[in-house]
Amino acid sequence: MSNSRSKTQQIIRMIEAEIAAGTLKPGDRIPSARELRDRYGFSGTPVRDAINNLKARGYLVGEAGVGVFVAEHPPTATPG
Repeated sequence: MSNSRSKTQQIIRMIEAEIAAGTLKPGDRIPSARELRDRYGFSGTPVRDAINNLKARGYLVGEAGVGVFVAEHPPTATPG
């Protein structure tokens, strides 16, 4: 697994954990990619890849020009 892919998976797990714990609730706007980069200490590519992965899997939804939000009915996060 490449380093970038590993970082992407770490970010995915962290965001899924926040959703599962209720820290991020359905309808909540997630922090911007820049805020996530600063929070997790990763570059932009793994952050964007993680967001796109979570969108594709139904955890997040994006509204052009508005932001990215936790889906109203996100899948149940599965452990590791």
